[in-house]
Amino acid sequence: MLPLLDPGGIDQVIKAVDGLLLSGGFDVSPILYGREPKGVGKIDPDRDRFEIEIVHRAYRRRLPILAICRGIQLLNVALGGTLMQRLKGLKHFQESERSKPSHSITIEPGSIFYQIARKKKILVNSFHNDAIDNLSPKLRPTGWAEDGIIEVVEGKNRANILGVQFHPECMFDSDPVMRRIFQWFIKVANRSSYSRG
Repeated sequence: MLPLLDPGGIDQVIKAVDGLLLSGGFDVSPILYGREPKGVGKIDPDRDRFEIEIVHRAYRRRLPILAICRGIQLLNVALGGTLMQRLKGLKHFQESERSKPSHSITIEPGSIFYQIARKKKILVNSFHNDAIDNLSPKLRPTGWAEDGIIEVVEGKNRANILGVQFHPECMFDSDPVMRRIFQWFIKVANRSSYSRG
């Protein structure tokens, strides 16, 4: 886990790590993607700015990135996308336990995430009020909820970037697909470490 660092500190961290995991948390401030707050929940602007900067530097260094829930939203905003606030329709903030799935997603065959999941449809948990609206030109969608919400993104021409809108760490013990997400991340981070010597 990283504390909030100044730009010089970020450079030191980026040189020392083999991958970047963006975790869940508060909503991303709409101001950062050019929108007014029309339903956004609690925000932490300092964390937003820090994580956007670290994403920029990790992306430039071609580090592996795994982005979870808020992380997929932050990744999209950092790379030039926007979010929609306070989703309507399919319930995306479940009231059941975090370890229980609440809806299905459909996965694009041939994608990195399809290779991880090994099937076209899986069940996921859901704890978010916002979601990707305009997708970053540096990302591509590879998983969707039934209502069209983007649930999985991958890097365009980057096989070491993956973002998921759900919380695989909460279903780690009950679902082998969720374990394989982290196994994938460890594998690409190890590869990154080896390539950097």
